[in-house]
Amino acid sequence: MMMILAAGALSACASHSEFPTEKNKAAENVYAPKSPVYTQRSAGKAGEMTYAVEKLAQASGCQLYDHAELMARRPGIEFYRVPCADGRQMLYKCEMRQCRLAE
Repeated sequence: MMMILAAGALSACASHSEFPTEKNKAAENVYAPKSPVYTQRSAGKAGEMTYAVEKLAQASGCQLYDHAELMARRPGIEFYRVPCADGRQMLYKCEMRQCRLAE
């Protein structure tokens, strides 16, 4: 009787796989949502005025290729780089929360 129970338990364990099979991995990949490229944050850092700088760049005719990148920060001053879809790069300087195109 013990042999029958042990055999039943072993067969139940053998049918359960601890690791997903390749078939299951493929099915998971098919349904994984893909995010658009423009929503992925670049490797650069975001700063306190990132959103404001992006809006200023758009108002100047820049169609954003990626998010504004914080290049440098000093007390009260931040420098940003904004890549445009047409290949231009705009540089902004924000002093005391007042941002303008850098010269």
